[in-house]
Amino acid sequence: MSALLDTSVFAGHWPFRALPATTPGELKARLAAGGVTQAWIAPLDAVFYADPHEANRALAASVQGDSFYVFVGALNPTLPAWRRDAEECLDKLGARALKVFPNYHGYALTDARAAELAELCARRNVPLCVQLRMQDERGHHPLVKVPGVPLTDVKALHERVPAARLLACAAYVKEMKELQSLPNLWAEISHAEWELSLASALERCAPEYLVYGSHAPLHYPEAEVAKLAAPEAEFPAATLEAVRAGNAQRLLGS
Repeated sequence: MSALLDTSVFAGHWPFRALPATTPGELKARLAAGGVTQAWIAPLDAVFYADPHEANRALAASVQGDSFYVFVGALNPTLPAWRRDAEECLDKLGARALKVFPNYHGYALTDARAAELAELCARRNVPLCVQLRMQDERGHHPLVKVPGVPLTDVKALHERVPAARLLACAAYVKEMKELQSLPNLWAEISHAEWELSLASALERCAPEYLVYGSHAPLHYPEAEVAKLAAPEAEFPAATLEAVRAGNAQRLLGS
């Protein structure tokens, strides 16, 4: 079986509904059953914690030594200690990528501190994952409506720190077209919910910058992996292998 790298999964709790798998062990069983051979995991609790680094430490401890997981540290660069937290993630907790949630943490990617974080990632040779949304905006709790991260902000950050490798997580298909011409900017397919999902994504995103991501457990991983096996996915084998694993390995710097 060929490798399948999932670039966006979470462990933890979501305040608005029960999830089918909240622990790394439960999630690993479901992902592996669908053919995933490695997953990039971030702490879901970090989205709403006042200090996301508390969630980093807990998750890092629970996946330590498990080669199935690539630990992704969650940061809020508007907090006073974010630089210390970033260094701890990379040097002590084993993070191989960092992730930000600008819309949930109340800042814009045009903030100078976001650029400083991107510069740190470029220096340390790790990707910066930008979570554009946590769910389709139409399904938000009526008291917690959070607009997606503006693509103009993503492009502005890319232009300001072109050396940083960025991963746009949870981009809609229509958004991928606006990002496709930017080097060093990848997109994952978890929110590519369109007719012929994979084909539509590949039409709008350069094949070498598209990666697989499931957004599990908020999305069902079985449905996400089916995008790669759907009848419409009749692409050259090299293209499918790149989306399944090769592009993610390049993004990770391995």
